[in-house]
Amino acid sequence: MYSKNIFYITLIISLFYACKPETKNPGDPFENYDRKQLLNNIGNNIIIPSIENLKNATTNFEILVDSFILNSSISNLQALQNQWLTTTQNWKEIEFCKMSLMNDMNTLAALDYGSAYPLSIQDPVDESLVESVIANNISFTPSLIQTLPGNQKGLWTLEYLLFDNSKPIDSIYSQFNLNNNRKFFLRALTTDIKTITNNWLNDWSTNGANYVNSFIQNDSRDVNSSISMLVNDMIFLIEVIKNEKVGRPLGKRTNAVIQPNSCEALRSAYSTKFLKYNLKGCQNLFLGNSQLGDLTGFDNLLEYLNAQYGSSTLTNAIKNQFLVVNQKIDAITSPLSEMVVTNALPVNELYTELVKLVALLKVDMASQIGVVITYTDNDGD
Repeated sequence: MYSKNIFYITLIISLFYACKPETKNPGDPFENYDRKQLLNNIGNNIIIPSIENLKNATTNFEILVDSFILNSSISNLQALQNQWLTTTQNWKEIEFCKMSLMNDMNTLAALDYGSAYPLSIQDPVDESLVESVIANNISFTPSLIQTLPGNQKGLWTLEYLLFDNSKPIDSIYSQFNLNNNRKFFLRALTTDIKTITNNWLNDWSTNGANYVNSFIQNDSRDVNSSISMLVNDMIFLIEVIKNEKVGRPLGKRTNAVIQPNSCEALRSAYSTKFLKYNLKGCQNLFLGNSQLGDLTGFDNLLEYLNAQYGSSTLTNAIKNQFLVVNQKIDAITSPLSEMVVTNALPVNELYTELVKLVALLKVDMASQIGVVITYTDNDGD
């Protein structure tokens, strides 16, 4: 269904090696555009600061975990829940970019199992095996955590430990208070996530492996190029949002049988929040929005290419569609798992607008830039 997993393993590794340059056509406007300026803004002003935000969030989460272990209380548990939300929001905003971090699926799965395997978004944690790990180990060393599969660690296992909408917070607190192993496992998972984010930042940083330099220099549009991989990753994520994060709960993937329990972040009921941050990251990438303001993005490239859509520009059509999708997300005022059961109309409207956004990006934008879509799925929309 999704061949993206193999795509990441093969293409990302190849990005580190010299590639045969594509044949250039001086009459092609793409060749005359300053793509390095585009990639410099995306790499240095969007991707690296976003990874830094994620790193800082995981560091703060680790501090709160230590405080909770030393002084367990419901208020400290609530602080942990809030920081988990912040950390996961930061990840969702940069989820469109997996380059350099994800040389194999195990690393991505260790952070976000559903991101590595989209069909597992609905069930990213093996609860019985997690409980077995907690019960049957005395020490949770980094080597032990590394041997665990992705559905027994990462952000979603943290969610499993910290949240349960079917129970009051006192019940979650009691589980920790009665079992120190649960606290120590929480700490070990947090350390693992912090290590992943630190390594990711080091890969990109000019003070580290300086992957950002290779990223900027690789400015063609062949399948191994930074531009091609960014476009593919962004569109793939939005398509996963459409198909799995919105469409599956609505029953679009199951012959109209609604699946409320298939929502991402079901235990914390933050599905809609994370949709918003996923979309924000993709929108920032398209518009070149960074901490320094609205700089060079794919919108500027499309304008330079004079890409048209009906009576308007393709840039304006995509900008407007991002706005419409955001408005439809804002119209979902209750947890997504409840809305698909009690008031599915706003969720269906969101799905419809996501279909339009995918088409604008996957068909119109990709063809105007000259990028090949390298992943496949079996969706008919």
